[in-house]
Amino acid sequence: MIINVQPSDRGEYDCMWSSNNAHIKSVIILKVMEAPKVIKPPKASTFSEGGELELSCAVTGEPQPKVEWLINGESLTPSDNVEIKGSTLLISEVEKKHAGIVQCVASNEYGSHSGCNLLRVNPKQHIGTTEIRQDYGISNSKHKHTRGGGRRRSKEGKHKGTAVLVPPNQPNVTRLSDVSVMVRWSVPENTGLPIQFFKVQYRELGQKMNGKQAKWMTANSEIPNNVRAFEVTDLQPDHTYRFRIAAVYSNNDNKLSPNSVRFHLNKMVESKVIKCLYLY
Repeated sequence: MIINVQPSDRGEYDCMWSSNNAHIKSVIILKVMEAPKVIKPPKASTFSEGGELELSCAVTGEPQPKVEWLINGESLTPSDNVEIKGSTLLISEVEKKHAGIVQCVASNEYGSHSGCNLLRVNPKQHIGTTEIRQDYGISNSKHKHTRGGGRRRSKEGKHKGTAVLVPPNQPNVTRLSDVSVMVRWSVPENTGLPIQFFKVQYRELGQKMNGKQAKWMTANSEIPNNVRAFEVTDLQPDHTYRFRIAAVYSNNDNKLSPNSVRFHLNKMVESKVIKCLYLY
């Protein structure tokens, strides 16, 4: 009997039985099926706009997992400038839209697992312009959390006049791991006040204190106004959340996006299945 079967237990096993002058030999081939696991996620990298990109990840699993690549939660498909070779991603001409969280997802019939990291894109410099952005990407997800809505005002109060504050659209949420998600959003084209920065807020559903709903938590990171995605970490697996985006404008007033739909953060359960083939 093999207790706590591991992938290293795969192989052939000989079973010998003898009685008087009779000898019987049986060969057993042990196959151990396992859910995928990303053992080496893609590296955090910076590439130049218009240049080439090559990223890879290392995965395990049986049967051999299929690898899918995503950027900011959107799946990449092979095209003229995107090539996927097994667990390697190749982009022949990097664009600004490729900045964000790059994710390697391994899947087979027994489950899926992902690894992710930050991908930055340095834009081309245009001679004669007065302002050049330094980079595009996702803000650092190593953040602290504070309670409350994070409302911020100047001492002078609200901007006087007819200033228009256009809020972000409802955010979209995708799972990254048992304890983290990617939150993505957009802002409608408008002629209102410019946005200084964003903040991501979230609230756990079903959790009540003194009969009241849990308060909104705010990630302390000020997300640059050119960023449209943010990784929220340190969540609880098998818990349900809502997310929203706070936009802070040039007059230091803010507006909130609509709340996201209910998002349940599923906990991935690894599975191992033993299959035996008997050869006589």
